[in-house]
Amino acid sequence: MKLNPLLHGLAISAGLLVALGANAGDLSLRQDRSPTYLDGHDNDSLKPPAISHFQTLTPSRLSRADFIKAFADIYEHSPWVAEQAFDLGQDERIDEIDGLHQRMAGLMLRASYAAQLALINAHPDLAGKAAVRGELTASSTAEQSGAGIHECTAEEFARFTELNDAYKAKFGFPFIKAVKGSNRHQILAAFEERIHNTPEQEFATALAEINKIALFRLQQL
Repeated sequence: MKLNPLLHGLAISAGLLVALGANAGDLSLRQDRSPTYLDGHDNDSLKPPAISHFQTLTPSRLSRADFIKAFADIYEHSPWVAEQAFDLGQDERIDEIDGLHQRMAGLMLRASYAAQLALINAHPDLAGKAAVRGELTASSTAEQSGAGIHECTAEEFARFTELNDAYKAKFGFPFIKAVKGSNRHQILAAFEERIHNTPEQEFATALAEINKIALFRLQQL
């Protein structure tokens, strides 16, 4: 299913807004998370420290080959994002997780429709045949396992299969969700809600979810 150029532009804009919201930690969701004293004041000292720098490497000091090797699968089976990110030049801003994520997210959102669609289609079905056969990337395996998808009952696997097939028949690409922090029941609920969206809405949502996944993966390094 191909979107017309105008709708593709709207999808990119919507995806960029959501990606920036995710990159900033979703400020709208952050406001109510900090513990409070009885007098109503925020207790900032109880907040966990934010991880801003990479723990295992320094991107600005890597050679092109090492950079691409380290970040090739931040975007599923799409090393071109890492290649283009390196080619924009190295500076200390990419040593910050948010800095590198902004660069990579922007490159992906500015890519052609064909490149974006190929990236979406590079993602496996949730609780799909590839997962059952053990054919996922290490990152995808860990993400789906962390959401408890491997614990699905036979009925839940059947429902995932039904929704995967119906979603792809309607939209022409797989359902994408950053599953970290969700369980299989929440994922199924999101699946059943989003399948009623328009193709333009789901294309934009898929790109935004992919950028969330990328941020989670960067935070593991």
